Amino acid sequence: MPNPFSRTTRSLNADSFRSSLTALIITLLLLTVWSAWFFMAEMAIYKTSLSVRMAGADILVSEFPEDARRAVQIKEKKIIAEFSQEDIGSIRPGQPAKLYLKQIPQVGPLSAKVDRVSGTQVALSARLAPGVLLKTQQGETGQVKIEVDTVSPAVLVMRASGLFAGL
Repeated sequence: MPNPFSRTTRSLNADSFRSSLTALIITLLLLTVWSAWFFMAEMAIYKTSLSVRMAGADILVSEFPEDARRAVQIKEKKIIAEFSQEDIGSIRPGQPAKLYLKQIPQVGPLSAKVDRVSGTQVALSARLAPGVLLKTQQGETGQVKIEVDTVSPAVLVMRASGLFAGL
């Protein structure tokens, strides 16, 4: 008596699960890479100022860069920024900041550092590289963004969902 399942058995033997296994391995690798990013990536949290004004003229500061043999003079600009009451609690001296000037948008953000916090006002100092010529005037306006924290995307999702608000 002939076997009615001979063609089925032959087709099962001829078929392999290689393509399915390859797709599964690629999917698992992508999921692993995405999970690593989701839990380990660092994202900066910024607080944005309500208003900004230049405090005065440029100050020349001498400092020794790591690769230089002599002191380099750098221009330093004093800035006063106003923040909201809820934002001011997370701002501390020494935090990095970015200054965006409204009158000179093509310059891009200038690096700054928080000097002191008093009330809702924050005093910052922006340093300009030796070769940069930037004519700013007292009272010039813009916007300051201060980096107050770095967190992973997983922590951001937990905060948005209401879980682990203290993270």
